[in-house]
Amino acid sequence: MTHNEHDANQGQPQPYPPQPGAPQPAGYQPPPSEQTTAYPVSDRPNVPGDEADRTSYMPTSSTSDPYEFKDPITGGPADHSFEPPVSTPEPQVAGARMSKFGGYLLGLVRILLGWQFLWAFLDKTFGFGRSTASGDAWIHGGRPTAAYLAGVTGPKSDNPFKSFFKIFEGHAWADWVFMVGLVGIGLCLMVGLGMWIACIAGAVLLLLMYAASWPIAQNPFLDEHLLNAIILIALLACNAGAYLGLGKRWKHRVRRTATV
Repeated sequence: MTHNEHDANQGQPQPYPPQPGAPQPAGYQPPPSEQTTAYPVSDRPNVPGDEADRTSYMPTSSTSDPYEFKDPITGGPADHSFEPPVSTPEPQVAGARMSKFGGYLLGLVRILLGWQFLWAFLDKTFGFGRSTASGDAWIHGGRPTAAYLAGVTGPKSDNPFKSFFKIFEGHAWADWVFMVGLVGIGLCLMVGLGMWIACIAGAVLLLLMYAASWPIAQNPFLDEHLLNAIILIALLACNAGAYLGLGKRWKHRVRRTATV
């Protein structure tokens, strides 16, 4: 090639780019060997190692974007206009979350109820003279349930459950169940541990005492036993053991031990 021919070809489009990665001159057309032609899955040549699902998504025109995916169902261009729904936060409902002060009040109610059970155990065991005389104390041979059941099952009693409470009268095991229940329920409520068993057992014990109090003289149906039983169930439902107690700390300790 002469110098004149070389100079004349300088302004003509080159069939290939000067080097890989260099900008392509105006009018450049890739050679046929570099043009990409996609065939339908049924008509494409059987190329070893090729994947049928890849060519089914490629365009059939060399001027299209080879990375433009098609809808596998309709065969048309993929719809990119879909946007995932944006979740909006739900409005806050009044009373949905308990304040810290409200939690402390629940903890205080739990402690006071626990002390009521625990004091009944201490007074009946040692006879401090409040509701149990010293001579009638459990440690001195007294029967903690004798006086209470005598008023329920006596001949002058109008209690409709008199025949049921005669099952417990005069049995030492009834005294043990009653006293162990008092101390166990009282301690659990005061420290905030074992709330499930304490609240349920306490509610059952209070309901039995409520049935033993019939007929109620001061109110048609409500007395302190029924009211305290409902309060115990409310404390259980509100997780009152986590406030002014060891319930939350114990729960975290159990979780850490389980993950080790």
